[in-house]
Amino acid sequence: MALNLTHQTGAAGIAATPQQGEAEHPDAGGEEARKVGVPVFVMMPLDTVRKDGSALNRRKAMQASLAALKSAGAAGIMVDVWWGIAESEGPGQYNFAGYIELMEMAKKAGLKVQAVMSFHQCGGNVGDSVKCGRRNYEYISLGADALPALKGRTPIQCYADFMRAFRDHLAPYMGNTICEIQVGMGPAGELRYPSYPESNGTWSFPGIGEFQCYDRYMRASLKAAAEAVGRPEWGNAGPEDSGSYNQWPEDTGFFRRDGGWNTDYGQFFMSWYSQAQCMPEALVSQVAGAAKEAGVGLAGENALPRYDETAHDQVLATAAEKAEEDRMVAFTYLRMGPDLFQPDNWRRFAAFVKRMTETGVRDVSREQVEREAHNVAHATQGVIQEAAVALCN
Repeated sequence: MALNLTHQTGAAGIAATPQQGEAEHPDAGGEEARKVGVPVFVMMPLDTVRKDGSALNRRKAMQASLAALKSAGAAGIMVDVWWGIAESEGPGQYNFAGYIELMEMAKKAGLKVQAVMSFHQCGGNVGDSVKCGRRNYEYISLGADALPALKGRTPIQCYADFMRAFRDHLAPYMGNTICEIQVGMGPAGELRYPSYPESNGTWSFPGIGEFQCYDRYMRASLKAAAEAVGRPEWGNAGPEDSGSYNQWPEDTGFFRRDGGWNTDYGQFFMSWYSQAQCMPEALVSQVAGAAKEAGVGLAGENALPRYDETAHDQVLATAAEKAEEDRMVAFTYLRMGPDLFQPDNWRRFAAFVKRMTETGVRDVSREQVEREAHNVAHATQGVIQEAAVALCN
């Protein structure tokens, strides 16, 4: 599970991510990582594997891209392992062939892999609904977690079965090529409601979004909560005056100053809505504290694709801040694609990787790093051109 606490620049976030034992993957965490600065991983395209799970998309592009990343000093890659792809043939029928092909390719390139168990945006599942009737298919409703709504299985059972199948099918790569597993927790992998979908122009910043509590499971939960406090009339629906996706708080009766949120009903509803989602703010603090107590490493990830030096400097500054306490065990760079392999972007990326991986190892000037990055960019010119062209096709 990645907890992304992103700076306003959108350039850096900190994640607490479970790591296996140091002996199993010294490149991603543990003593080796402390010696060699912060290893950099690169997030793969979302469509790395074909929709039927049988093979990689753009295999030639993948080979060229992995070779380029290795030449630039990247430690490895991150890839989404899509539930909707690997179990698309039917319940309990898993096809990880495309992911096995990627693991073998990464192994041959000398790269490690962070595997993300991605359960969002699979389509056709029990969706969250808003009061206007729009159904969101990005993630299964949180209200259905414990209900056998998927051919006799609960969503939680489906997630567990999927992860066990991944472990069994990819066993030869566990602990060597696969150095880390992250578990997606909701929309975009985050533990939150899908309250601000950008698809089809539904929502745009800084709109307030909408409550996601109108599917039958959430409505049943709300009804039970209202009856439990002796106010059954509160269990019929969410606030009627909470506005729509692109409104501002002051435009609504519920969110404006001293609005409906500040009534007995508003306090009840907001408490129920937050509890249904396991109090994410408290969860962040809980996980961070537990990670520190257990000696689990901190990892970083940028929230938006950025290729400029300002963004890179923000990440480096964040890494330096953490170095004063516990060094970050890894950083994942968003994302591999044609833009990354444009000459100027690639040169800046190579410099960024060198500065990250050599944090605390040797004292080098920025000019020296730039010279070394220029040499890397020149040496890999052919392979990045090949990768950029192949990724565009």
